[in-house]
Amino acid sequence: MECLNPAAKLPPFWKDRPALWFVQMESLFRRHRIRKSLSKFDVILPMLEADTLTQVSDLLYNLGEEPYEKLKDRLITVYGDNQNQRIRKLLEEKRLGSLKPSQLLRQMKQTAGDLMSAEVVRTLWLQALPKRMQEILSIRADNTDDDQLASAADKIAEVDDGSTMPQSAQLCSSSSPSPATPSSVDLLIDRLTKVLTRFENQGKPRSRTPSASKRTDGRCFYHRKFGADARRCLLPCTFKTPEN
Repeated sequence: MECLNPAAKLPPFWKDRPALWFVQMESLFRRHRIRKSLSKFDVILPMLEADTLTQVSDLLYNLGEEPYEKLKDRLITVYGDNQNQRIRKLLEEKRLGSLKPSQLLRQMKQTAGDLMSAEVVRTLWLQALPKRMQEILSIRADNTDDDQLASAADKIAEVDDGSTMPQSAQLCSSSSPSPATPSSVDLLIDRLTKVLTRFENQGKPRSRTPSASKRTDGRCFYHRKFGADARRCLLPCTFKTPEN
């Protein structure tokens, strides 16, 4: 006879995460060697509240074959979010707040489940970050995996709160680059650009050719991103302003 150890702690049914709740319950079934569908059904049923039971009442009076599987499918169908609802949650509910960027990304992936591609989740995550952080991360976002990008975002958050750009870091109105002393934000951007470049190159076979010099050509962050349209410059920088 299959039965559950009376000392086992049973988690209450999670209406907002039914699929995840069943993953936990099935782990418990494996530990206690409960294999029969009816035995699993008998464990689940007492854990459901009255309003939940009304959603599955027709199954209770006609168990038939595989009662556990039918109960599981019904509960996930009734309480599980559809794709549009999950997208709406990502867009409207997820905010950085006091979370680390990496924590926010994990939460968004959990909410998305297998209903959204990793690329879409990453895009929504970047949109939820402060604007300045987005600009820095966008430099290498296409060539950096999620874990590395989230780690870089955490480093940015440690130094900068992502609020408004300080006056010393605003772009000047002059059309030519200014040799002004770099602000802490400028230095942070340049440093993180190099960090993301290292992430991008990890795991790649070493080449005998001077590939690093081809990537940067000695140019600073602003000239690598904006070229001749850059309005700031971080020294040392090898960019030459085109002659008219």
